[in-house]
Amino acid sequence: MWNFSGRQNDLQGYGEIDHGNWITGIGFIDNLLVGDQQNLPSELKDNKGHNVYYMLPLLLGIFGMLFMIYGGKKGVEGFGW
Repeated sequence: MWNFSGRQNDLQGYGEIDHGNWITGIGFIDNLLVGDQQNLPSELKDNKGHNVYYMLPLLLGIFGMLFMIYGGKKGVEGFGW
């Protein structure tokens, strides 16, 4: 999900709540996933690996797939099914 919604930091995570998770940038969703991001220490909050995409690439990908399935002349046949 890092590529599609954003990442918390560039540290390797082994299940910790503050290392290597994916985040969306949308506050209430991130609070449910990994807790409040405002309470992180400054070295984690200001990490250069902190990327927030607000799930736009994921939503555009889903929209593109739906457009390919239901739009155009071939529709589902364009996927080779």
